[in-house]
Amino acid sequence: MPSTDPRHKLAVSRLKAVFSRDLLLDLGCGMGQTLRQLAHDGVPPTRLLGTDIHPAMIDLGFDLFRDSAGPPASMFAAGRHAAMGSRFVVADFLNDCDPGLRLLLHRPTLVHASNFWHMFAWPQQIEIAVRLVSLLKPGTQNAMTDNARAFLHNPATFQLMWDIVGERTLTKWRVEMDFVSKTTSTIPGFAHDSYVVHYGVFQIK
Repeated sequence: MPSTDPRHKLAVSRLKAVFSRDLLLDLGCGMGQTLRQLAHDGVPPTRLLGTDIHPAMIDLGFDLFRDSAGPPASMFAAGRHAAMGSRFVVADFLNDCDPGLRLLLHRPTLVHASNFWHMFAWPQQIEIAVRLVSLLKPGTQNAMTDNARAFLHNPATFQLMWDIVGERTLTKWRVEMDFVSKTTSTIPGFAHDSYVVHYGVFQIK
């Protein structure tokens, strides 16, 4: 998401506040470039947490950015720390028993999930979203999911998904979605009129 986007600005301002208790979780962080960019932009690294199902992707990020502060993620079940202070955890959001999920419990107040939802079918998206809500820090009604480039949803279906999540978690969510452009490449399974969007999901209850 561009740094000029108001949702990005809101997340960064919350994370940079002197007495902030916010923590951002990068869901499907891959190599962790988003967290490293946020740290470069002045967000305290200890307020940044990344998770991915593939430990090799996390390890590639450490190799690329040369900021490792521990053994490979595949050898470190409790998560891996970057030299800058952020933490990366290997976790499967479709597995209730995954030990990595316990490390995330009641910690994040903000979530980044770029290029993520389109990889899952509708039932899996709802399952992941419900689990994500259960991990949020209690008492933070204004917790926000704030990200970029969701595919295969329109504003109505994405709001419906979060309405279902709200019913299952006794919460309520408001979706924002801005169309940016049509996809610039042919992706198997994507309609020819698919668009790239920026979106935000805000907890209102």
